[in-house]
Formats: sequence, C-alpha cells, structure tokens
Amino acid sequence: MSIFFDVNWLAVIIAVLASALVGYLWYGPLFGKRWIAAMGGTAAPTAATVSETTTDAAVEAVSAAATAPETTPDAAAEAAPAKAEEKTKTGSPNNAMTIMLALTLVQCFLVSSLIDYYKGSLGSVILWAVVTWFAIVVPLLANQWLFEKRRLDLVLISAGQQLVSLLAASFVIGVWY
Repeated sequence: MSIFFDVNWLAVIIAVLASALVGYLWYGPLFGKRWIAAMGGTAAPTAATVSETTTDAAVEAVSAAATAPETTPDAAAEAAPAKAEEKTKTGSPNNAMTIMLALTLVQCFLVSSLIDYYKGSLGSVILWAVVTWFAIVVPLLANQWLFEKRRLDLVLISAGQQLVSLLAASFVIGVWY
C-alpha cells in the first residue's frame, strides 16, 4: 500500500478552492482592515485612488525626467541590478496567489494521502488538522513573532487563517472518504 496512490483528485481540487475561499474571506471582509493595519498600511486602494495615484505618479515622473541630469550608460547599468532586486522582493499579487495556490495544492494532496493511508473518520481528520496546525504552523508563526519581531496581531491573524484553512481543506477531503 502506497501513501501517494488512491488520492481523490476531485476532493483535493475542491479542498484547494475551499482553502482559497477561506483566505479570501479572512484577509478580505473578516480581518482585511486589521491585517492591513498590522502590516503598517492603510485601507486597500479603490479604483479611484489607484487612478489618482497613477496620474500623480506619471506627472511626477515626467517632471523628474525633465529636471534630472543626463544618465550615463554606466550609471544606468549600476541602477539596473537594484531595480531588479527591488522587483524580486515585491513581486506581484498574481505571482503570490499562484505560488500559494500551488503550495495549497501540495498541502491538500498530502492531507488527502494521509487521510487515505490512515483511513480515519471525519472526527479524526478534524483532530489531525488541529494537531498538525498546533505542531507545525504555530511554532513557525511563533518564530516570526519572537525572532523576526513581527507584530503579535499580524501573527495571530495569520495563525487563525491557517487553522481555519486547514480545517476547511481537511473537512472537504474527509467528507469524501
């Protein structure tokens, strides 16, 4: 008996969607404002504020280009790695979502494999999710709070989302077995 065969892929895909829905709700209507504040930001931009910001940025860029000294090829070459590094650090929200969906797919695949391997009841699946969260996720998030000096409210928001997301995925997969 192999741990990686007999996976119900439909259950895995639905579990990924359930986990994504939890993330959307958690970081959107439920705790979005608190999460943004804990990250040090303000409310999410609206279409109007993005348009105003883009227009202001364009005017500033044209004005800066008009008053800036000539850039030599050497100066441009030196600035290129810094801009590339900055882009790598920030990334786009679409890239972050794609990576998280791929990681959630792996997570749900492993949850499905373990559930199939151990043939547990739905109750044991939910208990397994809580124990896994407490044994793996909580220490990782505690590390962010203790050593990386992340704000406690930010860590708690993330911890809650991880628990609910893992419970939702485990529930969906557990119902199929």
